[in-house]
Amino acid sequence: MLVGNLCGYTFADAYPPQRNQLKCFLLDCFGWMGYDSYLKTWWFNKLIIQLYLIFPILFLLLKNKYVKYLSLVAFIVIEQYTLCPVFAVVEGGLVAFFIGMLAATSAREVQKSGTIAALCTIAVLVAVRFAFPIIRFTIVDGFIALGVGIVVSGFGKIYDFPILRFFGQYATIMYLTHTLLHKLLHNVIYVSNFAPAIFLTLLGFSLLVAIAIAKVQELVRYKNLEQSVVGLINRIFS
Repeated sequence: MLVGNLCGYTFADAYPPQRNQLKCFLLDCFGWMGYDSYLKTWWFNKLIIQLYLIFPILFLLLKNKYVKYLSLVAFIVIEQYTLCPVFAVVEGGLVAFFIGMLAATSAREVQKSGTIAALCTIAVLVAVRFAFPIIRFTIVDGFIALGVGIVVSGFGKIYDFPILRFFGQYATIMYLTHTLLHKLLHNVIYVSNFAPAIFLTLLGFSLLVAIAIAKVQELVRYKNLEQSVVGLINRIFS
């Protein structure tokens, strides 16, 4: 926010004109401004904290091979067909988060044949998605996301992709900062008016900023704190 204001992107530009800017700023610090946030991707922090808080329960559901799939079906049904959807609890992230957990655990068992089967399944689901648009998108797309996760994880275990590993270590920071860069460097990013070049320009700026932030984290020993927290969680659930 400080960098954005110094570069001319003020709170008045970011927050709704009818709202009190100071109040919006304070709410924004806690992730409560949603898509009206100064940083459009900031909603993710509130979402991921909520999901991490219920992670122990979701982790227990994964222990049983039947319970985990029944749980996924239950989450989708609740999300799609109840008057009080899961969206109200964790902003719609529960189904996607649980699908990600399923993909991560399933990837351990994935071999080349399983990856090929997942690719075929994705192709069928995509066909269904476009052939029957009346189906609410989160049902089919959720399983497409699961299949994609399994495929990516599976290929990652079969083959080595250094470039994906390189980008992966900066992916979260790139995601959190790219909307601010898009706002501050709009004229630079769109100077070519050519979609691939626009994408690569934004990708490049996001990567440079992510690397710089990672260096700052290294200087303040942020990784030590992160590793301590991860180690504590591993000990609790091992």
